Amino acid sequence: MKQYQVDLDPNKLAAYGIPMSEVVNKIRMSNGDVGGKIFEVGSTEYYVRGRGYIKSIADIENVPLKTQSGTPVL
Repeated sequence: MKQYQVDLDPNKLAAYGIPMSEVVNKIRMSNGDVGGKIFEVGSTEYYVRGRGYIKSIADIENVPLKTQSGTPVL
């Protein structure tokens, strides 16, 4: 199992009004499973679900924290 350490800049977080707990929450949410649904095509059933596991540092760097003036803050 891989582990990642995220170094945060408290001055930038304060400038954007983002609490550290929100960063932790957003990363946690981006790394979870998404519910699925079963649908039928003909006589075959398919189960569809999303898996959002973080696989690289870039995945963490691209987690949207909020939007400011229509621009995402990552």
